[in-house]
Amino acid sequence: MQRCFISISFLKFLFLLMLAFSISTLYAEDKSAGCGLGSLAAPKQSLISTTTANVVDYFLPSKYSATTTGTSGCAQHSLVIKNKMDLHYTEVNYENLKQEIAMGGGVYTQVFGRTLGCNDDAYAVFSNEMQKNYQHIFIQSNDNSKKALDSVKYIIKGNPVLSKKCNIEA
Repeated sequence: MQRCFISISFLKFLFLLMLAFSISTLYAEDKSAGCGLGSLAAPKQSLISTTTANVVDYFLPSKYSATTTGTSGCAQHSLVIKNKMDLHYTEVNYENLKQEIAMGGGVYTQVFGRTLGCNDDAYAVFSNEMQKNYQHIFIQSNDNSKKALDSVKYIIKGNPVLSKKCNIEA
């Protein structure tokens, strides 16, 4: 009789553990199953698959080394790709950037320059070049943040000061 009691207790523990993992995934902003061994074992994006992936990742801690080295599918996960930070910033702050660049600069423009690898001492040149090329960056890009970012990178590469003071990715 006691053997049955132990297995019921274990099942209760397992159920509570899975419930805890489920609740944590419900409040996550990123609704994907993520990356790591767990997401490879349960690739669907359902509540059960995500919970299974979290349990696998919890009990097999290879996730931490595999996710940082890019061997578990994390290299293609949008939250992990570091060189996309400039695009993300452009998309999220597009309207603010349009306003500030039209006025000749501001906080959003300065941080935008930083996301493009520009030194703070290049800010005056950066904001001036962006304002000068406003038409090319925003109007000709048809309010497409990716095209606007590409235009900004093109302007940086073409400017002798900015091409030295900014370290942009291709």
